[in-house]
Amino acid sequence: MKLSLASAVTERLFGAEGDIASNSQVQVVVLASAVLVMGSTLVSPIITGLSTVYGVSEAVAGWLNISYLVVATVCIPVAGWLADKFGRRAVLAPGLALYGTGGALVGVSDAFAVALAFRSVQAVGFAAAIPVTVTIFGDLYSGDREATGQGLRSAGINVAIMIVPFVAGVLFSFTWRAPFVLFLLAVPLAALSWSILPEFDEQSTETPSTYVADLAELCK
Repeated sequence: MKLSLASAVTERLFGAEGDIASNSQVQVVVLASAVLVMGSTLVSPIITGLSTVYGVSEAVAGWLNISYLVVATVCIPVAGWLADKFGRRAVLAPGLALYGTGGALVGVSDAFAVALAFRSVQAVGFAAAIPVTVTIFGDLYSGDREATGQGLRSAGINVAIMIVPFVAGVLFSFTWRAPFVLFLLAVPLAALSWSILPEFDEQSTETPSTYVADLAELCK
C-alpha cells in the first residue's frame, strides 16, 4: 500500500517512471521559464546600487523595472497571436535570444537612458517567450500529464526566485555589470529550443483584428 501511494505521488510529480521530468523538451521549457523570471528577480535587488551607478535617484532607477513590466504587458497579447500564427518554436527561440541579448547589454550601458532602452528590448523578448512556456505543455500533454508539466515549470520558477536575488547581490559586490551576464543563459536555451522542440502543426488562421476582438470580449 505504501509503495503504491509512493508510486502514485511520484507519477503525479514527475510522470510515469519520471518520463515527463526526463523529457528533454520539458527540461528546456522549464529552464527557459526559470531564466525568464530573472527579468524581475535579478534587477529588483540591485536597484539601489544601480541608482548610484547611473547617478539617478532610486525612484528613477526603478524605471528599469517599470518600463520592463509595461512593455512586456503591452507586447504579450501580440506575442500570443504570433505564436498561434507562426508556431511556438518560431516565437520562443527568437524571444529567448532577444531577452538574453537585451538583458546582457544593460550591463555594458553606462548611460541610464541606454540601459532603459535595452531593458525595453529585453521586455519584448520576454513577452515573446513567456506565453509559449505556458501553452507548450498543452501541446505536448493533456489532462493530469499537462498539469505535471506545468507543476515542473512552476517548481523551476520558484527555485529561480529563491536563488537569483542572492546570486545577483553577490555578483554585484564584485562589479555592477556582473549580474547582467546571467541573462546570456537565455541564448544557448534559444538554440536548444529551436533544435529540440517540435513545430506543432496546428496554427491559427485568425486575423489580428479578430484576435483583438476576442481578447476584448474575454477581458469583459
